[in-house]
Amino acid sequence: MSLPPEIIDHIIDFVNNHRILRVCSLVAKSWVRRSRVNLFRNVVLFSHRRWQKAMPVGNASPAIYTRTLTLVQGNTPQSRWIHTDNLYPFLSHLQDFKNVENLILDGWIPRKFSEGGLKKYFGHFGKHLRSLELAGERMEPDSFLVLLGLLPNLEDLCVKELIEGKATSRVLAVSPKLSGRLTMRIKMETFSTICMVPLRFREICLHEHQHDYQELIDACAKTLVDFRAVSVDHGKQRPA
Repeated sequence: MSLPPEIIDHIIDFVNNHRILRVCSLVAKSWVRRSRVNLFRNVVLFSHRRWQKAMPVGNASPAIYTRTLTLVQGNTPQSRWIHTDNLYPFLSHLQDFKNVENLILDGWIPRKFSEGGLKKYFGHFGKHLRSLELAGERMEPDSFLVLLGLLPNLEDLCVKELIEGKATSRVLAVSPKLSGRLTMRIKMETFSTICMVPLRFREICLHEHQHDYQELIDACAKTLVDFRAVSVDHGKQRPA
């Protein structure tokens, strides 16, 4: 008995076990694509070496199926790519991830990148990226604004790192949508930098805040429907 390809694809979509998906990809050529779609939907990279060794690059790369990409700074010498000469070979592989919708930069060091470097290695995410999470060392306001300016379709933003310093009067060529959810998990005030970009957030959730957030509320006054702030001192949630 044979099943229509659409039914087979639908069945494979229900498989959430990587071992079984790998087996499915070996059953028949017609099963390969759908198996890869599910196998590589969420990818976490600690270094470029393992990906480079196991996966083809270029047009044959399964990276085109990735929708959530996480770049993690690991705790071993092999995975400390951001502190070594592996950084730029690693980042060169990002060009294969053409359809990423959610990008998580965990443990990255923004001072490693010039403005041109940000555009070179992250600019290709702009077409599809809807969600961005930043966690790492302190970031200068100008670098933060340059990164946002590369992502015109960005809706959700999560900031877990400090944005410190004096921003210039930079005008972004393209403003991101920023029409979804803003989450901030930092202890220092970065609202002034974020408010330099036109904001349309519908939801805002602040953690560990220490400063007045009225400027942020005012910037989203026309679109904001849900606001929550957790106080550092009392651990209380204060709705707006």
